[in-house]
Amino acid sequence: MSSPRIGMNMQQKMAPNQAPRLGTPIWFITFLIIIGVFLAVQLVSMVSNDGDATSLQGGGQGLGIGIGGGGNDGSGLDSSNGAGSVTGTVGASIGHTAFATQLELDKLRRENEQLKQDLQTVEGQKSGLVAASVANMESAATGNVVGGDAQVQHELQELRRKNAELTRNHDEQLAEFVRREKELHAQIASAQLSAQQQSSSTFLQSSSAAARAACNTWTDTRRRCVNRYVLLYDLWERLVNFRSAFINIVLIGKDVGFNVVVPFVHETKVQAGLHTPHHYLEKNMSVTTLGEYFSVPEMKKFGNVYEYEEWAEKAAKFVKGNQWRVVSVVSAIVVFYWDKDIPRPANAGSFWWCDESIHDVPNMPKVETISAEAAGTENYKALSSQVVYERRVCVAGHETEFMDDRGSQAQLEQLFAFVESGVTNKATVTLAFQNYRKYGWKNYVQVLRRKVDNRLSENYVTLSPKVLSFADSFKRRKMGGEDYIAIHFRAGRVMAHTQDYDTRGEYLKYWAFGCINSIQQKVDHWKAASMKPNMKVFVATDLLNDGMRGGEHPRGMHLRRALQEIKDRLFTAFGETVVLEQSDLDLIGSSDLMGMASLLDIGIAVRSVQFISMRDSFAKLVVHERTRLELRSDMFLCDWSETAAKSMVAENREGAGGNDGGNN
Repeated sequence: MSSPRIGMNMQQKMAPNQAPRLGTPIWFITFLIIIGVFLAVQLVSMVSNDGDATSLQGGGQGLGIGIGGGGNDGSGLDSSNGAGSVTGTVGASIGHTAFATQLELDKLRRENEQLKQDLQTVEGQKSGLVAASVANMESAATGNVVGGDAQVQHELQELRRKNAELTRNHDEQLAEFVRREKELHAQIASAQLSAQQQSSSTFLQSSSAAARAACNTWTDTRRRCVNRYVLLYDLWERLVNFRSAFINIVLIGKDVGFNVVVPFVHETKVQAGLHTPHHYLEKNMSVTTLGEYFSVPEMKKFGNVYEYEEWAEKAAKFVKGNQWRVVSVVSAIVVFYWDKDIPRPANAGSFWWCDESIHDVPNMPKVETISAEAAGTENYKALSSQVVYERRVCVAGHETEFMDDRGSQAQLEQLFAFVESGVTNKATVTLAFQNYRKYGWKNYVQVLRRKVDNRLSENYVTLSPKVLSFADSFKRRKMGGEDYIAIHFRAGRVMAHTQDYDTRGEYLKYWAFGCINSIQQKVDHWKAASMKPNMKVFVATDLLNDGMRGGEHPRGMHLRRALQEIKDRLFTAFGETVVLEQSDLDLIGSSDLMGMASLLDIGIAVRSVQFISMRDSFAKLVVHERTRLELRSDMFLCDWSETAAKSMVAENREGAGGNDGGNN
């Protein structure tokens, strides 16, 4: 409806000789109001959209909180900080998730209420503005018609156009608000459903958390807490092969789900009779673990290597018997047979209980136990005064060697389940491997596993800080802190393979002199290249003890004489040479002199500016460490041939009339 008052005022204010004009305060203010409302609507829309994004983001965060601490293995169930930590983490996570969901619900409801108020406000503003705009336009139109002025007609059309544009914008905003309201209702429904689902599953989650609460080790790929352990009580291999066998069992444990306990090592191997601290202490020997050889802190980073004392605490049990005390319980000693003709019960698979029958097996190593009086531990047998075992299992070791990955994992799972079914303590199951060798599950771990992932060997099983520290000290004391070359030469292995027919050591000397000449050429080349002709050479060799360090023993005077000639040639070929002496070993203060001598030879070779060696297991370990440290090495084959050795010996015998002089 038109407003006569407004129309009259407009006419009264027009001068007689002026063209009719609109009342400036009224229409201009109206126009500003309309523009202001338009901008306000846009601002409300932007805030609404921002709130929507924030709400969605917040909702995603609130509803996406998981159960667990986010383990290193990607399982989301890492519980390495202990049972208390796991319980707190899981409980806090569940509570936080529920709280976040409730906050999201409240936020969405508040936003929905605000939306309704905005809708009502905007709708009211639209109705009022449209009515006022129409009234002003009609009033202005009336005045303009009376005046018949073309300018007024133009401004009237412009006002109508702007009003139509504002109306369209208002309609679009109204449609957006309606769409937004539907979205918010959908979000509220979704959040309510999520809260209901979470509430219904709280009991299951709490039960699962309680099951994990006792886990202070790690969780395997099936999210089971790993409270299974393997101890190495008897391992044939020495140093490099021992290292390889240890890496193999740790890799298997990571895949199958068991922890490997740091073993005790003497003279570069794990051996029966020195497999618990008790055995060292009763012999007045210093206790030596794998930590003397390789860095246990680095190995533990792999996830399933545990210190002996950590296992002893986990496996602790108070027993009465004759002596009330706390002992650590080995669930079963697992004895490996490598002979294909092993006796086993009828219908037995790859493993079987052999608590008594093992004593009837010829040439089978016996498990050392202490007296029944000292044991005095209910149904257990004692390995020492601190360690007992409950059962004994026999395994056909040769059948494990060529299994594929699935067969190997399945067999180990079955072995643990088999032992668990026959022992009293099922919470912590420990298997102690006896007569174990590097061939165990060899195909799986060597061929299928380590070719894909060899990080354990490359990054974790590294020389101990003690060994490397001694090597640095040796460099300061014996080399004056200057760079030096390290060489390695081993004669015992060739001697051991040929001495049955090469009784005079003729082929041994022929091969050794050729190998030393090859090493000498490389040493001379390196000295010339570095312009240090007087550079000292460290020599690591088994000739310092007649080739016996690796267990090879020369038989007869001729062989011992041949070894001495080879030794003389070795130490005159390189200028000033330095070796590891007894006085150096005395600084270590260890009862494991043989093991320490081998390790320190390796450590000193690792710290050299250049390493030159024939290819053997010792050299491979040195080169491995040097490669990790990005140092240069030169390792090559000093080839020897049993065919060539036999041919040479036969020719020499024919020339001597068939008399080889025997072993004298």
